[in-house]
Amino acid sequence: MVKDPRFYEWRPDSPYRIYADGKWKGERQTPDWRRKALDFAEGSFKRIDAVSGILEQGGEGNMQEALCTLARELFFLHLTVRESSGRAVKALDLLSRYTAPAPVPAAAPEGKEGTLFQGSFRDLPFEPAEGPYFPLHAWLFSAAVFGKHKEKEWQGKAEEEGQRISPHSGSTETAELYNFLRGTLIVEGSAAIPGVISAVEELERRQDENGFWPGISPWHGYNVLAHSDLASAVRQLDKIEKNIIAMQNRDGSWGISGDEKPLATFLMAHALANRGFLK
Repeated sequence: MVKDPRFYEWRPDSPYRIYADGKWKGERQTPDWRRKALDFAEGSFKRIDAVSGILEQGGEGNMQEALCTLARELFFLHLTVRESSGRAVKALDLLSRYTAPAPVPAAAPEGKEGTLFQGSFRDLPFEPAEGPYFPLHAWLFSAAVFGKHKEKEWQGKAEEEGQRISPHSGSTETAELYNFLRGTLIVEGSAAIPGVISAVEELERRQDENGFWPGISPWHGYNVLAHSDLASAVRQLDKIEKNIIAMQNRDGSWGISGDEKPLATFLMAHALANRGFLK
């Protein structure tokens, strides 16, 4: 490994930098860190407010982009303030309205109608997938990181989605399997959720000889499986580990483009810490 990715030079105002300084540099209890986190959170809530009208009224505008923005800002809030404030709960409730398996109204580029397209997924720990299930998977993840996973609504939706996935995991798009696991593996005891074991094992069947998963980025797959101690997940991590670590850039980052590097590096730092590589 070239450098410890926990200390990568994210932009000072980046949520990844705020998270890293708080968790890995031990600054979370300092007034300066708290101020930065609260300032960033205010920006997140403003961005949520900006798309809420589109989602609440179902009016004109790009619904897909609005849903991605909402999910992204909830992810950022998790990285910074991590508090289930009234405004955060309101945002979760708004995302919850779109968790029913119905097509999301789209204002997508020509030829992409009805599809969540790549550009919307910048800084989201999800993959663009065909079909209407991204809002559900994003809500499962967001609600879980804000401590809602023990509530009946979360457990009911997770079980229902797992029952849908389980008998069809072999024919389900890889990105959709990944997104489902992103929404569920973060929860302790996730193996008991229907569909989780079959989805993890299906990813293993699709993993190539170098450890990569066709259809999803390696840092997404590596990070999500690092939340699991299932035997299949551990085998996949062991298989890809040498190759994915070798993909680190000289500046300590992962990823190719400037837009990709901040999230990719954060996901790798988090996963490598979980795996015990970073002390």
